[in-house]
Amino acid sequence: MNLSSMLTNHSFWGLLTLAVLVWYSSITVYVGIRGAFDIKHMLRKLKQNQEADEASARGRDPK
Repeated sequence: MNLSSMLTNHSFWGLLTLAVLVWYSSITVYVGIRGAFDIKHMLRKLKQNQEADEASARGRDPK
């Protein structure tokens, strides 16, 4: 059964299926983008904390 016959013969279910697919796809893309930004922010913060720890360790143990 192709898309055009599904929309003409079963319009309610065809439109509902298309709406769900569009909604699910957009949510998936949104979560993926937000997740990437969150991971990038987390890694940046971990690097800053590591650099601060290394700097304080050098201050306590002069060589």
